[in-house]
This record gives sequence, C-alpha cells and structure tokens, in this order.
Amino acid sequence: MTALLAGEDEPQLPKNVIVADVGLHVVGLGYQRNLTPQLAVQLTASLYVPWTQSAVGVESTQVAGLIGRLRLFVYPQAQAPRGFWLSPFVQAGAANETRDGAVQRGVVWAAGASAGWAWLPWNRLHLALGFGVQYHWAKFPAGPGFGRFWPQIDGSVGFAL
Repeated sequence: MTALLAGEDEPQLPKNVIVADVGLHVVGLGYQRNLTPQLAVQLTASLYVPWTQSAVGVESTQVAGLIGRLRLFVYPQAQAPRGFWLSPFVQAGAANETRDGAVQRGVVWAAGASAGWAWLPWNRLHLALGFGVQYHWAKFPAGPGFGRFWPQIDGSVGFAL
C-alpha cells in the first residue's frame, strides 16, 4: 500500500507455492499454482493417518497410508495466493488397517470443502489456515471400513516463488 502512495507499482504476487500440508489427517508436500488472480490449483502427496479411526481400548485400531490430493482454491478478492479462500478437494490413496495385530490393505478416499485465510509475509512465506468438512471413506477386504462426515482443519506453510 505504501508503494502505491509513493507512486510505485505494488509488487506482483507470486504464482507458485511449494507447500507443507499439516492438516488434521495428513502431513504432506505439494505444489500450488495460480491460474488466475481468483483461482489456484494444488496437488499434494501425503501421509494419511485419520485420527477418527485410531482407537485404543478393547480393540486396538490404526489406519495409515499414502494419498494424493487435488484441490482448487477460489480467492474472491482476486489476490491469490493470499487472503480469504474457499477450497473444494478430492483425495484418494491406499492404506493399511491394523486391528488387534491383524493388518489388511485397502483403499481410502475423501471429498470436502474448506474456507480459510492465507497470509504472504515478505511476499515469500505462505501461511494458510482453514476449517471445513469432509466425507472419509475406506474399504478393507475383511471389513469393517468406514464412511462418514468429519470436521477438518487445514494448515499449510509454504514458500512462494
């Protein structure tokens, strides 16, 4: 803003962001590309460990796997990759379920949407935080699998190029 008051051009916003995704169910690494000032696309590869499916008690259960996630970010204020955003996404991958010592492999997927805010300090550090809901689904050969809606927290730290 001070650059505009001084008659200088505002610095151009970066088009690419390398992100570390640290959401509620995942830890991953990805790439985000601005397609327009209002729209960005992001692709991440992540370790998937849904807290909603890990339990200790009479039966001990753990689900863990690898997923790929594709998401769009809509920036209504046309300042991608910063400011308020809305983001639908889909993800899919493979996971192991360990239940009382028995391991089985299966498939997992989810779809959901979030709303949040992204900051761009120094026009390089990318910080984003959002909240939303997603539908998680998993199928394992011997069952039981799962499928239901869960809340989600999106968080990422990145470097804008």
